[in-house]
Amino acid sequence: MTETEISLLDIWSLIRRRWIVILAAGIFCGALVGLYTYLFIEPVYEAKVSMYVYSAEREGSPITTSELSASKSLVDTYIVILKSNTVLDSVIDALGLPYSEKELNSMISASAMNNTEAFEVVVKNTDPELAQKIANSIADIAPEQIIRVVKAGSVEVIDRAKKPEKPASPSMKKNVAIGFIIGLVICFGIYLVLQIMDNTIWLEDDIIDFFKIPVLGSIPKIALPESTKKVKEVKAEK
Repeated sequence: MTETEISLLDIWSLIRRRWIVILAAGIFCGALVGLYTYLFIEPVYEAKVSMYVYSAEREGSPITTSELSASKSLVDTYIVILKSNTVLDSVIDALGLPYSEKELNSMISASAMNNTEAFEVVVKNTDPELAQKIANSIADIAPEQIIRVVKAGSVEVIDRAKKPEKPASPSMKKNVAIGFIIGLVICFGIYLVLQIMDNTIWLEDDIIDFFKIPVLGSIPKIALPESTKKVKEVKAEK
């Protein structure tokens, strides 16, 4: 069995011959993924609330560099307390949520903002209004619980959560683009495999490529004149 080699020129030739079908496959897959995203994937909304950490009680005195450094180091501790069962239970009770502590915890993420003494809490939910309520409830409950545990410092809310107008995920454009690319790749891959497996001799060069032997001669295709064709047709009718 001879090896079939394919060059970049062959690939380019394949694309030129089949580009309409390949493009159609990409458009079809993109539309299919978009339709699936629209019909079956529930949109998720994000509500955000930001807070500022003080390492000590403030009474109008200026903040020192050491206090800023201490505040930054407290952010991680405050985030742990914020996601504790005590805070989560308080939020569940305050809003009458139908979630367990584990389920609510999976909706909440928190992180420091640009390595500062401020941190952001993000709540994800399929209901935009509920996401806003949970985020604001955390902003109301967490500071008190944090002070109760740490026994020092304070937490101030910078921005309360607003009702998200657009879903954070899924991204329709991203999913359609991925589906389009997958369609192109699959269709092109099928044509490429078929071309590699095709052992049909079409040209003189194919004989050289497959069998590694020179071509001594070829029989040209001769077009018959119209008179000859008519004679053959008459004989065929007889």
